[in-house]
Amino acid sequence: MANFKAALEALAVGKLNHKSLSKQLDGVLNSSPKFANKMLSELDEVYGQKKLNDKQYSVLKDQIIKFRQAHTSKTNKQPSTQKQNTAEKTIAPDLLHEDDGALDATVIGGEEKTVIGGEEKTVIENANSAPKTSTVGTTSTTATVAPNKTAAPTGENDGNYGPGSIIKQRFKLEKVLGIGGMGKVYKALDLLKAEAKDKKPYVAIKLLNEDFKDHPEAFISLQRESSRQQKLAHPNIATIYDFDRVGGPGTPVYITMELMEGMELKDFIRKKVRPKKGLPFEEAYEIIKQLGAGLTYAHELMLVHSDFKPGNAFLCNDGTVKTLDFGIARAVKNPTTGEGEKTLFDPGKLGALTPAYASLEMLEGEEPDTRDDTYALACTAYELLTAKHPFNKLAANKAKENNLEAPEIKLLNKKQNRALKRGVAFHRADRSPTVEHFVEELAGKATWHKNPFVIAAAVLITLTLMLISPAMDYMHQRKIEGLVAEINQGDQQTIDEKLDEILMLEKTDQTTVADEAKNAIQNYFSDNVAFLIDANNDDYDFPAANKIIEEIGKFYPESQFLQRQTTLVTTSKKKIISDLNAQYVSALKDPQLIDDTKNILTKIARIEPGHPLLEDPRPSNAYRLLALEKFDANQFASALELVKSGLATAKGDARLADLEKKILQAQRVAELESDLNIIKGQLSSLISFKDQQTVISELADLSPDSDLIQSLSIKFKPLLQKELGLIIKTGGRNDAEGLASNYSAIMIAFQLNEQLTEVKLTHLTDDARKKAIAEMTNSNINDIESALANIDTDNQKWEIKLLRNIQELASLSKQDKSTGTKLIKYREQITNLYLDKAKQTLQEERFDAADGYVDTVERFAPGLETLLDTRNAISSARDESERKAKVEANKSDFKIFTEANNIAEAEKLFEQLKADIPQTDTYITSEAPRLLADSYARLAQTNAEAKDYIAAFSLVTKGLELDLTNEMLRSLKDEYQAEANISELTELFKTSLTFPTDVRLKIDQIENYASAANSSAFRKNIASILAERIDTLKSKDENAAAGLAQTAARLFPASSVLASLKNELKLKPWEGLSAANAAIAAGKLTEASKLKENAAEKFGTHPQYIGFSRLLDDKKKEAENIYKIYQQDMESAGEEYEKLKVAKSLLARAKGFWTDSPEFGDAENKLNQLIAKVKPKPKPKIRAREQSIDAISGNTGDGASRVNWKPMESDSECTKRLAGYGKRAKAICFDMIHKSARGPLMVVIPNGDTYEKPFAIAKYEISVSDWSKYCILSGTCKPIKDKDKRNDPIRNISLQEAKDYASWLSERTGKIYRIPTKSEWEYAANAGGKQPKKDFNCRVSVNQKLIKGTGIVSVKSGKSNGWGLKNYVGNVQEWVMDEKALLVRGGAYTDAHSKCAISLEREHKGEGDEATGFRLIRENVG
Repeated sequence: MANFKAALEALAVGKLNHKSLSKQLDGVLNSSPKFANKMLSELDEVYGQKKLNDKQYSVLKDQIIKFRQAHTSKTNKQPSTQKQNTAEKTIAPDLLHEDDGALDATVIGGEEKTVIGGEEKTVIENANSAPKTSTVGTTSTTATVAPNKTAAPTGENDGNYGPGSIIKQRFKLEKVLGIGGMGKVYKALDLLKAEAKDKKPYVAIKLLNEDFKDHPEAFISLQRESSRQQKLAHPNIATIYDFDRVGGPGTPVYITMELMEGMELKDFIRKKVRPKKGLPFEEAYEIIKQLGAGLTYAHELMLVHSDFKPGNAFLCNDGTVKTLDFGIARAVKNPTTGEGEKTLFDPGKLGALTPAYASLEMLEGEEPDTRDDTYALACTAYELLTAKHPFNKLAANKAKENNLEAPEIKLLNKKQNRALKRGVAFHRADRSPTVEHFVEELAGKATWHKNPFVIAAAVLITLTLMLISPAMDYMHQRKIEGLVAEINQGDQQTIDEKLDEILMLEKTDQTTVADEAKNAIQNYFSDNVAFLIDANNDDYDFPAANKIIEEIGKFYPESQFLQRQTTLVTTSKKKIISDLNAQYVSALKDPQLIDDTKNILTKIARIEPGHPLLEDPRPSNAYRLLALEKFDANQFASALELVKSGLATAKGDARLADLEKKILQAQRVAELESDLNIIKGQLSSLISFKDQQTVISELADLSPDSDLIQSLSIKFKPLLQKELGLIIKTGGRNDAEGLASNYSAIMIAFQLNEQLTEVKLTHLTDDARKKAIAEMTNSNINDIESALANIDTDNQKWEIKLLRNIQELASLSKQDKSTGTKLIKYREQITNLYLDKAKQTLQEERFDAADGYVDTVERFAPGLETLLDTRNAISSARDESERKAKVEANKSDFKIFTEANNIAEAEKLFEQLKADIPQTDTYITSEAPRLLADSYARLAQTNAEAKDYIAAFSLVTKGLELDLTNEMLRSLKDEYQAEANISELTELFKTSLTFPTDVRLKIDQIENYASAANSSAFRKNIASILAERIDTLKSKDENAAAGLAQTAARLFPASSVLASLKNELKLKPWEGLSAANAAIAAGKLTEASKLKENAAEKFGTHPQYIGFSRLLDDKKKEAENIYKIYQQDMESAGEEYEKLKVAKSLLARAKGFWTDSPEFGDAENKLNQLIAKVKPKPKPKIRAREQSIDAISGNTGDGASRVNWKPMESDSECTKRLAGYGKRAKAICFDMIHKSARGPLMVVIPNGDTYEKPFAIAKYEISVSDWSKYCILSGTCKPIKDKDKRNDPIRNISLQEAKDYASWLSERTGKIYRIPTKSEWEYAANAGGKQPKKDFNCRVSVNQKLIKGTGIVSVKSGKSNGWGLKNYVGNVQEWVMDEKALLVRGGAYTDAHSKCAISLEREHKGEGDEATGFRLIRENVG
């Protein structure tokens, strides 16, 4: 075998047996124990690739770990001199890697200490050795074992990284910044940031050495410590970004940190401070203050550095000072020990410490304390001020033995010297209580030593003050104590008055009072904050609350109290804004509430004056959309009111202004039509029309396509023709001129320009006629030229006058063909003007205005081909604008909800956004998931603070499903999982006798991810709980006690108590287990249940019985769940054969789990009987095509006779399952009206908010073919047998004839057919908004030549809507029933294309005509 990994792979495929491998493994471990950890790493790697089974992995791992433990115990007993002098043998067994290379063995323990760093050296001592005193100077002693092989070539694949290497395809190493005991630090380029053109693309990467790379345990511990420092967000603490391996298991570990430019503080002291023999106080204090700020922040988070020193601080070029390596050194474990061994670098166990800066308590092995860091900081402060260590780099225990004292610094005052001496006190009780206190006490004003005149005066003053100083100190102290007492005993008003007084004191006194009166002052602040952010209080004031936060910062800077209050204000603000936003969104959709948006925005402005919602464009758009709804419903007053409210909110909004103009115009049109409708019946003569000329002209100007104008025009035209005929016959030229003069305005309004021209030319012949035509032509041309020279497209009067000129010129062109060229030119010029305006307003998203300009173009150039494309472009742009507005609004709401941790609302919006935005959009793929994941992280932390770790872990898991790269979630996941496991397993171990299979995994997670203290406490607590339970059970149920003891000892092998109980108690087997298991295996769960019942009394607490019971319950539950689904399917199936067959398959699955269930058996018998009863007879084959009408004509023997006819079963019945799929050929349904003929082809319309049940409606307008079948089979009418007309819509029949046809169909098929109601027709036509491109058979003309709408087309032509209907707009208008009147909907081929729409509606008399048809609906869809 070439190596251990290859041997494992050989074992995996059966080429090597386990016994042989185990024997060779023992040999290699005994001869070369240093390879134990590498073997463990490779074993983990192969197992992770699923090449080994659980048993193989477990046995080999136990073998290696037991060897390590035994080896450690043996080596720890050897004298240190023996360790130093023993050279390692050079061996090359089969199981070793060929490329292990040179292996340097660092000697750990005894007098020889590994030194890390420069002058401030971290001494790594043996965890099991007693504390030793050592003086570390500028040199150190290290011992290494000679390599046993020649080093392999360097390269990234060998784990050797250096400048030019790229880690994780992201970080390019550029140069070495430093080398320490744990590895090298590189400057690296973050290629991702560089690609994104980030201003700071560089990071620092600490690539850890072999001692870390080869230990998975070290990786876990180091990750935990790294995650702690990731949470230390402070300007005076170096930021750690990430922690990872460069590849898979066994590859080097690295940490990504912020790149700092400057020098380590130790180098600064050596290079800058020593030459000056100390820094001036002001300069030194600025550094000390920043070091103290970072440590204070860490202490508030209950984290002690434990290895603070100048070598772990960094002075940046900009003057910022940062502290490094918080607890990183805790990660490394003894290379030959396992999980049960102590961590060498644990500062609580004399781990990574630097004796010159370690407190006496640390050297004596006591638990870490924040005052240890105070000692180290005070030593560093001495060096900055004097360039010397206070005890000349002696460790604290040695300095104490020699009775050393820190010398006074002459340049400092008494208070400052006192601060330094208290900082380096040997005993914690004598030391400054906190780092913050030490820094504040050190901040006494600088001395006046440099001025000799001041010194002389000071001597005299000092001699005088020496006599009264004690009394002054006493009085000052009494004053401070009195102030503290007043605050502690005072009310809110007293505290308020005293706060300013505190700020007038010296800094140290401020700190003293703030600390000793902390509860009273902090309660005062928190009460005020709570009052000001209470949303139920009308006087809430968040800006004032923020000012209180600033006040708190003066008394308790960088404190947890400040952080908590700041978080409270921020969280409350986001919560209230989120709630207001939810109200705001609801109000935007409701015309009754939309005005409330103003009050809501006012409240938000009070909370956060600069909130983005205050600039939200949605209110104006909401007012516009709501107004449009009212406008479409002809509720013009309500629409206008909404527009005006919108303009009050968004002054100058162009789209609202356009809509206001549109509504005012429609309102005026409605008024004019109302007035004319009243006297419409009285208009029976030219004079009566003349009396209404003003109203008619205004209506025609505002709405030339008005139905009323068209109907009045039809009424007026014969009256005009009659009068003109009389003038031609009996009148003269004067009569013609009088007719033209009196009625020209009305004729123009009715667009009777040709008739007006005819009147003007009546009784003119030859030259006179030509002259008149020329004069009228020139007059119109001059007016047109003048208008085009002074363009004013937004002036309605300008437009109307120009339109009349064009229309008259068009009528004259028929008299003078030469005018046609100019007319075309003018029309082109005018249409270009208005089309340009339409495009301009379209770009401004003023869609109503753009539509208006297109309407104007259509009046100047009816039937212009490009208009359809322009209208479609406007419609598409409007839809896209609405979509974008909706998306942006949802994004805004989503951000607000995620910031407020309103997960429920945020999730709903995220689903909506995913439906509205392409799935590849970065907002969907990264931005939104990141925001939502951050929200999950914050909620998880809140739950964790409340000790609900199970909920916290669930939230973290959901967050990571959204954003796997979320650093906060990644750092929290393992910690919360461990804590959740502790909560869950503690409850489980208190009650259960047997445990789920995943308990072992959860215990391992606790070991790996929980803090050492929590993990240890868990083990001790559970061992105690289980031991107590076992002791209790011994006297009651020995089998239960024995079973629990076995399981407990297996789960917690380190517990000697549980191991003893396991050996003491022996489990007696349950004889009936084999029979019980056999019953379950055969699916005989009823039989297994009886066996369980019989054994319950004797074996109820037996572990085997409990395990069997759990398995039986799981099997029964699974069968019952399937049976429940079967019951639900049976209930909905009724007597439908196909559904019953599906239900039968479910029942068969349930019986497969529970073969002897009486209930399942009974159900099967009943189901089989029902299936046999309803099984359908074989259907006739589906016809590809029905027989022709000719084939059934005359075949009335069984066709026409109503007495003999019985409804036939259809080949394609109309059923619910077809609802909404009418565009598909297979979803078209019909009823049979003859053995060779179908009724009208139908589609099924799905139910919705409007209709609870689906219904069927004719896919096409009723055709000539449909009608002819009826005529033949009923004998009541004459069929139309012209093959070319069979697909034409049937016309020229009355409503009553159509109803007779529907009645005949109902009788013939046994179903109910009828004319649709207005609501049914409209619901089916709208198809839920699924509309094809607007291209209907309606009138379109170019240059007065009809190019579309020349007549009817096939009912099967055109495109379907989303539910399958065709030609519901255009072709023929269709009858619909209304409560008040008979109506026709959808328009006909005779209507202008611009007018054709679903909403086009007219009253109808029910008489047959060329433009009217119908379609039918069928009730009771199966």
